[in-house]
Amino acid sequence: MAKTLLVAGQLEEAISRLKDSSKVAESMGEAGISLLQDSIAQAKHLCKEAAEYRLKVNEALIQVGKASTALEQAIAKMGQEAQEAARKKMEEKEKRLKEVRDDY
Repeated sequence: MAKTLLVAGQLEEAISRLKDSSKVAESMGEAGISLLQDSIAQAKHLCKEAAEYRLKVNEALIQVGKASTALEQAIAKMGQEAQEAARKKMEEKEKRLKEVRDDY
């Protein structure tokens, strides 16, 4: 989560630098144009990094979803097994109780 906020902050900073550079570029001549080009290059680089990061986050979320589903299935299976074991135990107790009654 912290990395996500960091990337978002970097993108916002890049937008701000681009806006500032475009305002200054007109009055600074060639130096301003160079500054604007540098800002554009940095922004493009950040966009590429953000896209790569977004893919990694999406992949991680998919893995979390798969793990969560597997855990839910395991919980359901264990619940069914526990119910089945409890049912068998009750049947055994009833059978023993019946045997004891039949002996009397």
